[in-house]
Amino acid sequence: MRHHSDSAVLAQVYEAKLAAPLTDKEAEAATRRFASGSIVLQGDFEPLLPAKLVPLGEDRVRVSIQEGRYHQIRRMFSSIGHEVLRLHRVSVGGLSLAGLPEGEWRYLSQADIDDIFSGVTTEEIMTQLTDGIPSGTSLALKRKEEDRSPLAQQAADVDAEDDDNDVAVAGRSPTKKMRVDDKIRRRRAALKMMVEKL
Repeated sequence: MRHHSDSAVLAQVYEAKLAAPLTDKEAEAATRRFASGSIVLQGDFEPLLPAKLVPLGEDRVRVSIQEGRYHQIRRMFSSIGHEVLRLHRVSVGGLSLAGLPEGEWRYLSQADIDDIFSGVTTEEIMTQLTDGIPSGTSLALKRKEEDRSPLAQQAADVDAEDDDNDVAVAGRSPTKKMRVDDKIRRRRAALKMMVEKL
């Protein structure tokens, strides 16, 4: 699968158990603050990218982040006066980690890697996880089944033509295409290292 965006963001979704309940007012304030993209964590100089927060209960939340700074989620909650007791990664990009036992790992297949970089948006991931998906299901799969717009079909046709003929995509020069492919290879290598640390 070829990826045609230089600015693709790899969302990571976590579920956290907090030490103390998050009141409705605190949850609303935290949701706005996390989404603002203005949080600067202690010891950092750059603000975090916007994150999405969904309360799951009084002391449980789901958080989607677009970067992976050191203890980022724990530090984000610390910045609003809450301690995270447990943190569990739910998905990376479009790949659900449901069905993978805690502390276990497995090698990624090419299909898994394609799912990770499938272009599923953070909003789609959070919605599908809230709605519930079968264990081990690709988050991209549900999107692919629902995505039947003419524009999506046209994009799929361009992808297929590009793969078959190895031509530049939508007017991009071969140099630009190579840079995109190199960036994808670097992201996949970084992701492989990240998964190995699980």
